[in-house]
Amino acid sequence: MAETGFDDYRREGVMAALDVVTQVTGASRVHGCGYCLGGTLLTVAAATMARDGDERLASLTLLAAQTDFSEAGELRLFITEGQLSVLEATMTCSGYLEGHQMGAAFQMLRSRDLIWSRLVRRYWLGEEEHSSDLMAWNADATRMPARMHTEYLRSMFQRNDLAEGASSLKAGQ
Repeated sequence: MAETGFDDYRREGVMAALDVVTQVTGASRVHGCGYCLGGTLLTVAAATMARDGDERLASLTLLAAQTDFSEAGELRLFITEGQLSVLEATMTCSGYLEGHQMGAAFQMLRSRDLIWSRLVRRYWLGEEEHSSDLMAWNADATRMPARMHTEYLRSMFQRNDLAEGASSLKAGQ
């Protein structure tokens, strides 16, 4: 799946699911909910649907999803040209980004919560580790196809195509 792109996820994921939901339920309109990258993907699908006159989405609920990357915060530390080049070279070898690599980026962003406080409690204080919602979310990793991840980082983070109205998705697909 190394060549699976962001638009493939939109068409074969969001749009295919929407087709099945409307067919099975008989509903003409559906309320969509997306979390994190899935919310960004759902927003892209909704924008494409609006552009194409597809009115099957009644509403969107987005949880921890970015649609405007102009102020992406600390994540910008990992989205430099140098970092992206290294990441792309790594993904070229395997065809995907390992889930633990993505998790490591989030650990570095939340090092106080996800690294240092855990080490202090476990090694210095001898306390047993208890999972938190943030730790559980960070541990729930998935591999990301190289093309999709590259498109996401370059299109959304670097160029902010979604917020700028510059996305290049094909009509009717």
